[in-house]
Amino acid sequence: MQTPKHWRNHYDTRKSNFSSTSMRKMQRRGDVDAAALMEISSLIERLRLLEETLKPAHAKRSESVKS
Repeated sequence: MQTPKHWRNHYDTRKSNFSSTSMRKMQRRGDVDAAALMEISSLIERLRLLEETLKPAHAKRSESVKS
């Protein structure tokens, strides 16, 4: 599913979550409920952590292929 543009506008990458003001705005507009926003935030954080753990392994693998 494509992330709606308005979610990206409100997502704070520095804190890896939606700002509380943005969450309230989206709830008022009926875009999404708070539980869904918290779930999305936690999934994005888990993906970021997974990506960081995979980066070193990928770098080592590509170096061994070159040599």
